[in-house]
Amino acid sequence: MGSHPGDVAAQYESGFRSTYRRLGITPRLETSFSNYPVADWRNEMRRKVDEILTSADRPSAFFALFDDVAEMIYLSATARGLEIPRDFSLISFGGSPRSGVLGGLISTVTGDEVWAGRRAISLLAEMSVGDRDIRSNEEFDIPLKFYEGGTVRKLAASAGEQSASEMMLSSSVSETPAATTAEKASRRRED
Repeated sequence: MGSHPGDVAAQYESGFRSTYRRLGITPRLETSFSNYPVADWRNEMRRKVDEILTSADRPSAFFALFDDVAEMIYLSATARGLEIPRDFSLISFGGSPRSGVLGGLISTVTGDEVWAGRRAISLLAEMSVGDRDIRSNEEFDIPLKFYEGGTVRKLAASAGEQSASEMMLSSSVSETPAATTAEKASRRRED
């Protein structure tokens, strides 16, 4: 779930599908977005969350593209008497600083925004003094981490099997045909 569809949402879905295929699982994945950037997108998102939570066929897990959507799901669920992770798991993507009551509670894949900001400033400084071409198209991978929180149900593996979390960690989460960052950098050097 997210405020709006786009490349990032499509890449997440692709990664989920690729990982599930690798694990031999065929889940039913559904996406839901609001009408962002229209002013009432939050109200529309709340209506969508309420509709899903009251459905007889409620999902076993939600993945929210941003912390504010995860918080909306969490608050709507608890207002209905649902318990997370007993009734469903909830995971978000957000910044690495985990603050506030819900920020410290929701399980989250975090991107190091502080690192990204520092790197951006460094790149701009290099460009301003001529150490880097202003048209540079070099790509950088932002460090990701997992903040465990308390909203993901633990899955137990059979004796002798790899745990579900180990399987997920060891699996590829990208099926995009695009070249890797190293391949792109190598091609740029050749040009």
